[in-house]
Amino acid sequence: MNDLKKIAIRSIQFYFVLGVILTPFQYYFFSWHTDFLRATLIPMLRGLAHFLGLNPVLLDLSSDSILLILLHVLIALLALITSITLNFIPKTNTLIFKKLTQVLLSYFLSIILLKYGIDKLLSLQFPVPEPNLLLTPFGYLDRDILYWSVMGLGKGYVFFIGLAEIIPAVLLLFRRTRNIGAFVALIVLLNVVAVNFGFDISVKLFSCFLCLIALYLSQPVLRALFNLFILNKGIEQKSEDISFPLNTKTYFTLKLTASVFILIEALSPYYSAVFTIGPTDQQMTPVAFDVLSPKSAINPSIKRVFFHSDNYLIIQDAEDNNASFPVYNYSRNRSTFFIRIDGALHEVELTKKNENHLFELNCARISEEPLTLKKMNHFSLPALQKNTHLTVDALIAQ
Repeated sequence: MNDLKKIAIRSIQFYFVLGVILTPFQYYFFSWHTDFLRATLIPMLRGLAHFLGLNPVLLDLSSDSILLILLHVLIALLALITSITLNFIPKTNTLIFKKLTQVLLSYFLSIILLKYGIDKLLSLQFPVPEPNLLLTPFGYLDRDILYWSVMGLGKGYVFFIGLAEIIPAVLLLFRRTRNIGAFVALIVLLNVVAVNFGFDISVKLFSCFLCLIALYLSQPVLRALFNLFILNKGIEQKSEDISFPLNTKTYFTLKLTASVFILIEALSPYYSAVFTIGPTDQQMTPVAFDVLSPKSAINPSIKRVFFHSDNYLIIQDAEDNNASFPVYNYSRNRSTFFIRIDGALHEVELTKKNENHLFELNCARISEEPLTLKKMNHFSLPALQKNTHLTVDALIAQ
Protein backbone atom coordinates (compact mmCIF):
# COMPACT_ATOMS: atom_id res chain seq x y z
CA MET A 1 0.00 0.00 0.00
CA ASN A 2 2.89 2.33 0.80
CA ASP A 3 4.42 1.65 -2.62
CA LEU A 4 1.12 2.41 -4.35
CA LYS A 5 0.89 5.71 -2.51
CA LYS A 6 4.45 6.62 -3.55
CA ILE A 7 3.70 5.70 -7.17
CA ALA A 8 0.51 7.79 -7.14
CA ILE A 9 2.19 10.86 -5.62
CA ARG A 10 5.19 10.63 -7.93
CA SER A 11 2.89 10.15 -10.95
CA ILE A 12 1.05 13.35 -10.07
CA GLN A 13 4.36 15.21 -9.73
CA PHE A 14 5.64 13.89 -13.06
CA TYR A 15 2.35 14.75 -14.77
CA PHE A 16 2.57 18.36 -13.63
CA VAL A 17 6.24 18.70 -14.57
CA LEU A 18 5.79 17.12 -18.00
CA GLY A 19 2.60 19.11 -18.54
CA VAL A 20 4.44 22.38 -17.88
CA ILE A 21 7.28 21.39 -20.22
CA LEU A 22 5.24 19.87 -23.06
CA THR A 23 2.15 22.10 -23.16
CA PRO A 24 2.72 24.95 -25.65
CA PHE A 25 2.26 28.39 -24.14
CA GLN A 26 2.91 31.70 -25.86
CA TYR A 27 6.11 32.74 -24.11
CA TYR A 28 7.93 35.92 -25.07
CA PHE A 29 11.46 34.71 -24.32
CA PHE A 30 10.94 31.08 -25.24
CA SER A 31 8.85 31.38 -28.39
CA TRP A 32 11.18 28.81 -29.92
CA HIS A 33 9.94 26.36 -27.28
CA THR A 34 6.35 26.69 -28.48
CA ASP A 35 7.40 26.49 -32.15
CA PHE A 36 9.47 23.37 -31.46
CA LEU A 37 6.65 21.62 -29.60
CA ARG A 38 4.13 22.39 -32.32
CA ALA A 39 6.49 21.23 -35.06
CA THR A 40 7.30 17.94 -33.31
CA LEU A 41 4.12 17.04 -31.43
CA ILE A 42 1.34 18.01 -33.84
CA PRO A 43 2.27 15.52 -36.63
CA MET A 44 2.59 12.69 -34.09
CA LEU A 45 -0.67 13.57 -32.35
CA ARG A 46 -2.55 13.94 -35.66
CA GLY A 47 -1.39 10.47 -36.71
CA LEU A 48 -2.38 8.99 -33.35
CA ALA A 49 -5.78 10.73 -33.45
CA HIS A 50 -6.58 9.27 -36.87
CA PHE A 51 -5.37 5.85 -35.71
CA LEU A 52 -7.80 6.01 -32.78
CA GLY A 53 -10.64 7.01 -35.09
CA LEU A 54 -10.74 10.61 -33.89
CA ASN A 55 -11.29 13.38 -36.39
CA PRO A 56 -9.72 16.58 -35.04
CA VAL A 57 -11.05 19.70 -36.73
CA LEU A 58 -8.54 22.04 -35.10
CA LEU A 59 -5.09 20.88 -36.15
CA ASP A 60 -3.09 22.65 -33.45
CA LEU A 61 -2.58 22.47 -29.69
CA SER A 62 -5.06 25.13 -28.63
CA SER A 63 -6.78 24.61 -25.31
CA ASP A 64 -9.72 22.20 -25.45
CA SER A 65 -8.62 20.86 -28.83
CA ILE A 66 -8.69 17.09 -29.35
CA LEU A 67 -4.93 17.08 -29.93
CA LEU A 68 -4.18 18.84 -26.63
CA ILE A 69 -6.49 16.51 -24.70
CA LEU A 70 -4.74 13.57 -26.34
CA LEU A 71 -1.37 15.06 -25.42
CA HIS A 72 -2.33 15.28 -21.75
CA VAL A 73 -3.57 11.69 -21.78
CA LEU A 74 -0.18 10.62 -23.12
CA ILE A 75 1.59 12.77 -20.52
CA ALA A 76 -0.42 11.10 -17.75
CA LEU A 77 0.48 7.62 -19.08
CA LEU A 78 4.15 8.59 -19.39
CA ALA A 79 4.14 9.97 -15.83
CA LEU A 80 2.64 6.73 -14.50
CA ILE A 81 5.15 4.55 -16.36
CA THR A 82 8.07 6.69 -15.17
CA SER A 83 6.84 6.59 -11.58
CA ILE A 84 6.48 2.80 -11.62
CA THR A 85 9.95 2.42 -13.13
CA LEU A 86 11.57 4.65 -10.50
CA ASN A 87 9.90 2.63 -7.77
CA PHE A 88 12.27 -0.23 -8.60
CA ILE A 89 15.35 1.99 -8.42
CA PRO A 90 16.77 2.09 -4.88
CA LYS A 91 17.89 5.28 -3.12
CA THR A 92 15.78 7.61 -5.21
CA ASN A 93 15.88 11.05 -3.58
CA THR A 94 12.17 11.86 -3.55
CA LEU A 95 12.50 14.87 -1.26
CA ILE A 96 14.79 16.75 -3.65
CA PHE A 97 12.49 15.95 -6.57
CA LYS A 98 9.48 17.10 -4.56
CA LYS A 99 11.17 20.39 -3.73
CA LEU A 100 12.22 20.98 -7.34
CA THR A 101 8.67 20.20 -8.46
CA GLN A 102 7.21 22.70 -5.99
CA VAL A 103 9.60 25.43 -7.10
CA LEU A 104 8.99 24.78 -10.82
CA LEU A 105 5.21 24.68 -10.44
CA SER A 106 5.19 27.77 -8.21
CA TYR A 107 7.16 29.79 -10.74
CA PHE A 108 5.08 28.53 -13.66
CA LEU A 109 1.82 29.38 -11.89
CA SER A 110 3.26 32.77 -10.96
CA ILE A 111 4.09 33.55 -14.60
CA ILE A 112 0.61 32.63 -15.82
CA LEU A 113 -1.26 34.52 -13.08
CA LEU A 114 0.99 37.56 -13.44
CA LYS A 115 0.50 37.65 -17.23
CA TYR A 116 -3.28 37.42 -16.99
CA GLY A 117 -3.42 39.84 -14.06
CA ILE A 118 -1.33 42.51 -15.80
CA ASP A 119 -3.35 42.01 -19.00
CA LYS A 120 -6.48 42.92 -17.02
CA LEU A 121 -4.90 45.95 -15.37
CA LEU A 122 -3.72 47.28 -18.75
CA SER A 123 -7.04 46.48 -20.52
CA LEU A 124 -5.33 44.01 -22.86
CA GLN A 125 -7.84 41.41 -21.69
CA PHE A 126 -11.55 42.31 -21.61
CA PRO A 127 -11.33 45.43 -23.81
CA VAL A 128 -14.31 47.69 -24.41
CA PRO A 129 -16.70 45.85 -26.78
CA GLU A 130 -16.56 46.75 -30.45
CA PRO A 131 -19.54 48.63 -31.97
CA ASN A 132 -20.78 45.51 -33.78
CA LEU A 133 -21.21 43.75 -30.43
CA LEU A 134 -22.80 46.73 -28.72
CA LEU A 135 -25.37 47.04 -31.51
CA THR A 136 -26.21 43.33 -31.81
CA PRO A 137 -29.20 42.09 -29.74
CA PHE A 138 -28.27 40.27 -26.53
CA GLY A 139 -29.82 36.97 -27.56
CA TYR A 140 -27.87 36.78 -30.83
CA LEU A 141 -24.49 36.53 -29.09
CA ASP A 142 -22.83 33.35 -27.84
CA ARG A 143 -22.30 33.00 -24.10
CA ASP A 144 -18.53 33.38 -24.27
CA ILE A 145 -18.79 36.60 -26.31
CA LEU A 146 -21.46 37.89 -23.95
CA TYR A 147 -19.26 37.29 -20.92
CA TRP A 148 -16.22 38.83 -22.60
CA SER A 149 -18.22 41.86 -23.69
CA VAL A 150 -19.89 42.52 -20.35
CA MET A 151 -16.57 42.17 -18.52
CA GLY A 152 -15.15 44.82 -20.85
CA LEU A 153 -17.79 47.25 -19.57
CA GLY A 154 -16.87 46.83 -15.89
CA LYS A 155 -13.34 48.20 -15.73
CA GLY A 156 -13.40 48.53 -11.93
CA TYR A 157 -14.25 44.86 -11.51
CA VAL A 158 -11.69 43.80 -14.12
CA PHE A 159 -9.06 45.80 -12.22
CA PHE A 160 -10.09 44.03 -9.01
CA ILE A 161 -9.79 40.51 -10.43
CA GLY A 162 -6.50 41.53 -12.05
CA LEU A 163 -5.15 42.38 -8.60
CA ALA A 164 -6.62 39.12 -7.28
CA GLU A 165 -4.41 37.27 -9.77
CA ILE A 166 -1.30 39.39 -9.28
CA ILE A 167 -1.24 39.08 -5.47
CA PRO A 168 -0.94 35.25 -5.35
CA ALA A 169 1.49 35.40 -8.29
CA VAL A 170 3.85 37.53 -6.19
CA LEU A 171 3.34 35.42 -3.05
CA LEU A 172 4.27 32.27 -4.97
CA LEU A 173 7.77 33.63 -5.66
CA PHE A 174 8.84 33.55 -2.01
CA ARG A 175 9.27 30.47 0.12
CA ARG A 176 7.70 31.94 3.26
CA THR A 177 4.52 33.04 1.46
CA ARG A 178 4.31 30.25 -1.12
CA ASN A 179 1.70 28.17 0.71
CA ILE A 180 -0.73 31.04 1.26
CA GLY A 181 -0.07 32.23 -2.31
CA ALA A 182 -0.99 28.79 -3.66
CA PHE A 183 -4.17 28.76 -1.55
CA VAL A 184 -5.26 32.19 -2.82
CA ALA A 185 -4.40 31.10 -6.38
CA LEU A 186 -6.59 28.02 -5.89
CA ILE A 187 -9.58 30.20 -4.94
CA VAL A 188 -9.00 32.49 -7.93
CA LEU A 189 -8.59 29.59 -10.36
CA LEU A 190 -11.67 27.77 -9.10
CA ASN A 191 -13.64 30.85 -10.14
CA VAL A 192 -11.88 30.88 -13.53
CA VAL A 193 -12.76 27.21 -14.11
CA ALA A 194 -16.39 27.86 -13.13
CA VAL A 195 -16.57 30.81 -15.55
CA ASN A 196 -15.02 28.80 -18.40
CA PHE A 197 -17.50 25.96 -18.00
CA GLY A 198 -20.47 28.20 -17.19
CA PHE A 199 -19.97 30.44 -20.23
CA ASP A 200 -18.51 27.75 -22.50
CA ILE A 201 -15.16 29.53 -22.89
CA SER A 202 -12.61 27.37 -24.68
CA VAL A 203 -9.84 27.44 -22.08
CA LYS A 204 -11.32 24.69 -19.93
CA LEU A 205 -8.43 22.19 -20.09
CA PHE A 206 -5.72 24.76 -19.44
CA SER A 207 -7.60 26.39 -16.55
CA CYS A 208 -8.26 22.95 -15.00
CA PHE A 209 -4.54 22.14 -15.32
CA LEU A 210 -3.64 25.38 -13.52
CA CYS A 211 -6.27 24.72 -10.86
CA LEU A 212 -4.87 21.24 -10.19
CA ILE A 213 -1.37 22.70 -9.84
CA ALA A 214 -2.69 25.22 -7.30
CA LEU A 215 -4.49 22.40 -5.47
CA TYR A 216 -1.26 20.38 -5.30
CA LEU A 217 0.73 23.34 -3.98
CA SER A 218 -2.03 24.20 -1.45
CA GLN A 219 -1.80 20.87 0.36
CA PRO A 220 -0.13 22.26 3.52
CA VAL A 221 -2.78 24.97 3.95
CA LEU A 222 -5.68 22.63 3.15
CA ARG A 223 -4.33 20.01 5.57
CA ALA A 224 -3.98 22.64 8.30
CA LEU A 225 -7.52 23.97 7.72
CA PHE A 226 -8.92 20.43 7.78
CA ASN A 227 -7.19 19.66 11.07
CA LEU A 228 -8.30 22.94 12.60
CA PHE A 229 -11.95 23.13 11.54
CA ILE A 230 -12.91 19.48 10.95
CA LEU A 231 -10.77 17.47 13.35
CA ASN A 232 -10.55 20.28 15.94
CA LYS A 233 -6.80 19.83 16.20
CA GLY A 234 -4.12 22.44 16.45
CA ILE A 235 -2.07 23.40 13.42
CA GLU A 236 1.08 21.32 13.30
CA GLN A 237 4.23 22.89 11.98
CA LYS A 238 5.70 20.17 9.77
CA SER A 239 8.95 20.89 8.00
CA GLU A 240 10.98 18.69 5.72
CA ASP A 241 14.74 19.06 5.78
CA ILE A 242 15.23 19.75 2.11
CA SER A 243 18.20 21.85 1.13
CA PHE A 244 19.93 22.54 -2.16
CA PRO A 245 23.73 22.49 -2.45
CA LEU A 246 23.87 26.25 -3.07
CA ASN A 247 25.46 29.01 -1.05
CA THR A 248 23.45 32.08 -0.09
CA LYS A 249 24.89 34.33 -2.80
CA THR A 250 24.23 31.83 -5.60
CA TYR A 251 20.71 31.16 -4.33
CA PHE A 252 19.94 34.89 -4.14
CA THR A 253 21.30 35.47 -7.66
CA LEU A 254 19.20 32.67 -9.12
CA LYS A 255 16.12 33.86 -7.24
CA LEU A 256 16.56 37.44 -8.44
CA THR A 257 17.17 36.32 -12.04
CA ALA A 258 14.04 34.13 -12.02
CA SER A 259 11.92 36.92 -10.53
CA VAL A 260 13.10 39.50 -13.09
CA PHE A 261 12.50 37.00 -15.90
CA ILE A 262 8.95 36.34 -14.67
CA LEU A 263 8.20 40.07 -14.46
CA ILE A 264 9.53 40.81 -17.96
CA GLU A 265 7.73 37.78 -19.37
CA ALA A 266 4.46 38.91 -17.79
CA LEU A 267 4.85 42.41 -19.22
CA SER A 268 5.74 41.17 -22.72
CA PRO A 269 2.23 41.66 -24.25
CA TYR A 270 2.41 45.32 -23.26
CA TYR A 271 5.68 46.05 -25.08
CA SER A 272 4.13 46.38 -28.53
CA ALA A 273 1.35 48.58 -27.16
CA VAL A 274 3.93 50.90 -25.58
CA PHE A 275 6.12 51.19 -28.66
CA THR A 276 3.27 51.62 -31.18
CA ILE A 277 1.61 54.24 -28.92
CA GLY A 278 -1.95 53.48 -29.92
CA PRO A 279 -3.43 52.25 -33.19
CA THR A 280 -1.26 52.42 -36.29
CA ASP A 281 -2.33 53.98 -39.59
CA GLN A 282 -2.98 50.45 -40.89
CA GLN A 283 -5.38 49.59 -38.05
CA MET A 284 -9.05 50.40 -38.37
CA THR A 285 -10.72 52.60 -35.77
CA PRO A 286 -13.92 50.98 -34.44
CA VAL A 287 -16.81 52.79 -36.13
CA ALA A 288 -20.52 52.09 -36.64
CA PHE A 289 -22.52 53.37 -39.60
CA ASP A 290 -26.27 53.37 -40.17
CA VAL A 291 -27.10 52.49 -43.80
CA LEU A 292 -29.53 54.94 -45.36
CA SER A 293 -29.76 53.27 -48.80
CA PRO A 294 -29.83 49.46 -48.32
CA LYS A 295 -29.47 47.90 -51.78
CA SER A 296 -27.13 44.96 -51.84
CA ALA A 297 -26.08 42.00 -53.95
CA ILE A 298 -25.02 40.09 -50.84
CA ASN A 299 -28.08 40.92 -48.78
CA PRO A 300 -31.19 42.78 -49.93
CA SER A 301 -31.45 44.69 -46.67
CA ILE A 302 -28.28 46.02 -45.06
CA LYS A 303 -28.90 47.71 -41.74
CA ARG A 304 -25.46 48.74 -40.51
CA VAL A 305 -21.78 48.64 -41.49
CA PHE A 306 -19.02 48.36 -38.90
CA PHE A 307 -15.25 48.84 -38.89
CA HIS A 308 -13.54 46.43 -36.48
CA SER A 309 -10.14 47.21 -34.94
CA ASP A 310 -8.85 43.79 -36.04
CA ASN A 311 -9.32 45.05 -39.61
CA TYR A 312 -12.66 43.55 -40.50
CA LEU A 313 -15.56 45.08 -42.37
CA ILE A 314 -18.79 43.81 -40.81
CA ILE A 315 -22.20 44.00 -42.43
CA GLN A 316 -25.36 43.69 -40.34
CA ASP A 317 -28.66 42.88 -42.02
CA ALA A 318 -32.19 43.79 -41.00
CA GLU A 319 -32.46 40.63 -38.87
CA ASP A 320 -29.27 41.58 -36.97
CA ASN A 321 -27.15 38.84 -38.52
CA ASN A 322 -23.51 39.84 -38.98
CA ALA A 323 -21.17 38.89 -41.83
CA SER A 324 -17.49 39.80 -41.43
CA PHE A 325 -14.89 40.23 -44.16
CA PRO A 326 -11.12 40.61 -43.62
CA VAL A 327 -9.68 43.93 -44.79
CA TYR A 328 -6.42 44.31 -46.73
CA ASN A 329 -4.26 47.29 -47.73
CA TYR A 330 -6.07 49.59 -45.34
CA SER A 331 -4.62 53.00 -44.48
CA ARG A 332 -6.22 55.98 -42.83
CA ASN A 333 -4.54 58.15 -45.43
CA ARG A 334 -6.37 56.45 -48.31
CA SER A 335 -10.05 56.22 -49.13
CA THR A 336 -9.76 52.77 -50.73
CA PHE A 337 -8.98 49.31 -49.35
CA PHE A 338 -9.81 45.69 -50.18
CA ILE A 339 -12.00 43.04 -48.57
CA ARG A 340 -11.97 39.29 -49.17
CA ILE A 341 -15.27 37.69 -50.17
CA ASP A 342 -15.44 34.03 -51.25
CA GLY A 343 -11.66 33.93 -51.69
CA ALA A 344 -11.43 36.97 -53.98
CA LEU A 345 -10.35 40.54 -53.21
CA HIS A 346 -12.79 43.36 -53.92
CA GLU A 347 -12.02 47.05 -53.81
CA VAL A 348 -13.95 49.26 -51.39
CA GLU A 349 -14.02 53.04 -51.53
CA LEU A 350 -15.22 55.11 -48.60
CA THR A 351 -15.63 58.85 -49.16
CA LYS A 352 -16.86 61.47 -46.75
CA LYS A 353 -19.63 63.86 -47.64
CA ASN A 354 -19.75 67.34 -46.22
CA GLU A 355 -22.98 67.28 -44.28
CA ASN A 356 -24.23 65.48 -41.12
CA HIS A 357 -21.49 62.85 -40.79
CA LEU A 358 -22.53 61.19 -44.06
CA PHE A 359 -20.27 58.85 -45.99
CA GLU A 360 -20.55 56.97 -49.26
CA LEU A 361 -19.36 53.39 -49.63
CA ASN A 362 -18.72 51.92 -53.06
CA CYS A 363 -18.13 48.21 -53.59
CA ALA A 364 -19.69 46.40 -56.53
CA ARG A 365 -19.62 43.07 -54.68
CA ILE A 366 -21.47 44.45 -51.66
CA SER A 367 -23.98 46.81 -53.18
CA GLU A 368 -25.55 47.41 -56.56
CA GLU A 369 -25.47 51.15 -55.87
CA PRO A 370 -23.29 53.30 -53.60
CA LEU A 371 -24.37 53.00 -49.97
CA THR A 372 -25.04 56.19 -48.08
CA LEU A 373 -23.82 55.78 -44.51
CA LYS A 374 -24.33 57.91 -41.43
CA LYS A 375 -21.71 57.66 -38.72
CA MET A 376 -23.17 56.66 -35.36
CA ASN A 377 -22.00 57.90 -32.00
CA HIS A 378 -21.84 54.48 -30.32
CA PHE A 379 -20.10 56.04 -27.31
CA SER A 380 -23.46 57.51 -26.29
CA LEU A 381 -24.96 54.05 -25.76
CA PRO A 382 -26.07 53.36 -22.16
CA ALA A 383 -23.64 50.45 -21.81
CA LEU A 384 -20.64 52.77 -22.25
CA GLN A 385 -21.73 55.35 -19.70
CA LYS A 386 -19.52 55.37 -16.60
CA ASN A 387 -22.21 56.28 -14.10
CA THR A 388 -22.05 54.74 -10.64
CA HIS A 389 -25.23 54.99 -8.56
CA LEU A 390 -24.68 54.68 -4.82
CA THR A 391 -28.41 54.71 -4.15
CA VAL A 392 -31.39 53.25 -5.96
CA ASP A 393 -33.03 56.68 -5.76
CA ALA A 394 -30.29 58.14 -7.97
CA LEU A 395 -30.79 55.30 -10.45
CA ILE A 396 -34.56 55.86 -10.65
CA ALA A 397 -34.15 59.61 -10.94
CA GLN A 398 -31.77 59.28 -13.89
